[in-house]
Amino acid sequence: MSWVPISKNKARLAFAERLRQMGFMMVQKSVWVCPHECDDEINILRKFYNIEKFVTILKSDDIEDEYSCGGGSTLRITRNLLK
Repeated sequence: MSWVPISKNKARLAFAERLRQMGFMMVQKSVWVCPHECDDEINILRKFYNIEKFVTILKSDDIEDEYSCGGGSTLRITRNLLK
């Protein structure tokens, strides 16, 4: 996987801000999580910002401790956003 290139910095920052507005939480650089279904929204945003090849969606039904969103919620992790 690749980092979002410097030439796409404005798109990277705008995308990250949209993730925050959608309730995502950064758990480490380039890794964002949220407890709800949002694939459609992420796909629209990464296409809009032309960063599809730099954004990966990972889904999990189980995660430990501090990254747990509780209640058996499916956790979404989006990688490779911030360098």
